[in-house]
Amino acid sequence: MNDTTNEPADQGGPSETLTEQPTMIRILCGFGGLFLLTLGLATAYFAPMGRGLFSEGWGYLFTALGCALLVFHAIRDADTEVRRVYGGLGALMLVLAVGLSVAPIKLAGMDEGVPGTLLLPWGALAGLLAALFLVNFARHETTAKLSSWVRMTLATTGGLLAVLSVALGLVNPDSLPGTGFVLGMLALVYLICFVTVTDLSTGWPRYVPLGLGVLGGLSIVYAIGKAVFPIVLFEGPTALMNAGNTSGKFPVIGRVLVILLSLSLLLALLWKSAPRWLRYSLAGTGVVFAALFTIGSFTTVGVVPPPAYFVPNGLILLFLGLAFTLTAIIVASDHPLAVLTRREVLGLAYSPIAYIVLFGAAFVGFVCHWFFYVDLVMGPTVPEPVLEGHYGLRLLGGVIAMFAVPVITMRCFSEERKSGTLEMLFTAPVNEWPVVISKFLPAWIFFGLLYVPMLVYLLAMVVVGGSSFDQRPLLSYLLVLMVCGASFTSIGLFFSSLTRNQIAAAVMTFSAMMFMFIVGIISPVISQSIKGLSPSAASGLSVLMDRIGFYQLWGKALAGQLELAPVVFHASIAVFFLFATTKVLEARKWN
Repeated sequence: MNDTTNEPADQGGPSETLTEQPTMIRILCGFGGLFLLTLGLATAYFAPMGRGLFSEGWGYLFTALGCALLVFHAIRDADTEVRRVYGGLGALMLVLAVGLSVAPIKLAGMDEGVPGTLLLPWGALAGLLAALFLVNFARHETTAKLSSWVRMTLATTGGLLAVLSVALGLVNPDSLPGTGFVLGMLALVYLICFVTVTDLSTGWPRYVPLGLGVLGGLSIVYAIGKAVFPIVLFEGPTALMNAGNTSGKFPVIGRVLVILLSLSLLLALLWKSAPRWLRYSLAGTGVVFAALFTIGSFTTVGVVPPPAYFVPNGLILLFLGLAFTLTAIIVASDHPLAVLTRREVLGLAYSPIAYIVLFGAAFVGFVCHWFFYVDLVMGPTVPEPVLEGHYGLRLLGGVIAMFAVPVITMRCFSEERKSGTLEMLFTAPVNEWPVVISKFLPAWIFFGLLYVPMLVYLLAMVVVGGSSFDQRPLLSYLLVLMVCGASFTSIGLFFSSLTRNQIAAAVMTFSAMMFMFIVGIISPVISQSIKGLSPSAASGLSVLMDRIGFYQLWGKALAGQLELAPVVFHASIAVFFLFATTKVLEARKWN
């Protein structure tokens, strides 16, 4: 008789765990996106020949929707075969983008092919899709070698695009409003994609933000120097003279203050916590600026007036430099403000509400630009500034702000109060100001992104359509837009800090913005109605309502009239509500 044991009988191997497959996403986004992309490309090709069921415009719309669905599928589906298909598609799109950008293609009306003819828009769009497909492949790929090659491709492509955009601005400044700006923004897309899938603490990736920051700093210095110093050196001592051809007290004092401010950058040598390259760069920049302003105070250099540079070429190069520098600082810095800002940016990037708002803004921008373009083509000749009649930027732009800002800001503090993460955040060694600013900056930048589609349509009208217009009112509009956006965003943050309920925060923010919008529209009507009773009261009320509202301010900016007082008023509103939000958060310590 065999001995028996107490060991349990073999129950077989453990049951196999199957990974949940995103079947619905594959059907709707994968196959649906491929179908729309194929339909769109076929329609865009055959419609100009008079064949097909849809017009050429519908073909482009189907293509855009198909690409959007495929990108969403690439984000959500991490299956090995799926991600590698999208990785191969991203590599193919990158090769296509390079080919379209450098190939000397001959179009109708051209005697010979010119390199870069199809860079805008087709090369840039192909490059954008390549970045989106490649970054999702790198995020999902488990093979270290393949993922490393893709990350290196993203970093190399982004770096080359950044250098190329600045180089074009130096060699051919007139290319900045079109090609240079697009290449710079595309460089940021590639580098941000690289950063999101790469550990920057070790190896060569840690030098990528450093290189981007150095390039941005050099761009800022060059843009300011190119715009200021030729004029300062050409005017010489005459810039310090008054109407009586004698030295003016205030011009001289202003020049001395500028020189002293430049020399104050030498204090950066005492900034021991900063990298050595940054300290010496700031000190050297200060010495060069002070020397050139000093030379311009005593002698004249040049006999021909220098051409205008700052608007728009220098301003665009300055914007690219600031964008590169701020991105490098936010990505690489360990300062609490930078860390918290990265956290909020990632929260927006992974929020579906953000993409819904962006899609809605893009659609509204398309409708607005369509009516604007039809008015220009079908209507009578419109004198400059033609943007004064762009009611999409003025009227519907305000509507976008009223609905988008509450949605953007309602979750900033309300959600964290409700979930309890706000109290956990303040257990870290950080005070209220970095928290508030880290919430404010991403929301403010996202507000600016809502108007990018309208600007892209205007850029396409210039670059692709060949219809030039006076760009200076657009610059004044952008300045006014971002200042007003700062006040809107700060108001939304304040109401979000008052309650745990996101809907309540959104309603209060919407009510405040509706009040500001309506006040700006009815200001002329109210002033005119009470003008007969009291002219002085009507004048004062009109000024007050114009300050509170923003509709008239945006209209004047599009007409090329930049009023300083309303801009300062809205900037003051932003500072006040940021301060008030900080005090609301500090109130938890008062008990």
